[in-house]
Amino acid sequence: REIFNNIDADHSGEIDLEELGVAMKLLGREMAPEAVKEMMAKFDKDGDGNLDMDEFVALMSEK
Repeated sequence: REIFNNIDADHSGEIDLEELGVAMKLLGREMAPEAVKEMMAKFDKDGDGNLDMDEFVALMSEK
């Protein structure tokens, strides 16, 4: 949860596309914007354009 909260820069309770891109960069994974969009689409199970805590955990578990 601490990692999630650090990535959630605006403290909205969800990680948006920009925050996900920054997170990948901080984790040493430079990704093209299109690749970040694809990752978001894959793990954004409810389709709201953001990753909630459960969706983020699923993403981190796969990587």
